[in-house]
Amino acid sequence: MGWIFWRESQVIQMAYARFFDSDIYIYPHVDGYIECCACWLNEGLEDTLFGLSEKITNDVDLIGHIRQHRQLGHDIPEGLEEEILSDPDRYTKSGGETEKPKKKPTICFPMDKGL
Repeated sequence: MGWIFWRESQVIQMAYARFFDSDIYIYPHVDGYIECCACWLNEGLEDTLFGLSEKITNDVDLIGHIRQHRQLGHDIPEGLEEEILSDPDRYTKSGGETEKPKKKPTICFPMDKGL
């Protein structure tokens, strides 16, 4: 499944699926939506890689979008929909802090390796 970052007893979901283990890269965007980055469904519609991304703002569109990927035979992780829907912060916009927090060490590792 996705990767996580751990920082002093805080787990932050970075992506639900990435290109190294599936045909989609989908993650919760800091602006409060889910982004399917460089989406194959938009291939040929834009001139740039970032123009291909899909902005998903609700669960109905999310399920429909992932369903389209599956119908086209794209490699999508099993249980992806359930994983995303179980994230209560999937459409939460990140707050704009006025002060930068002190940097703390961050460790990154694949979720399937365990904590």
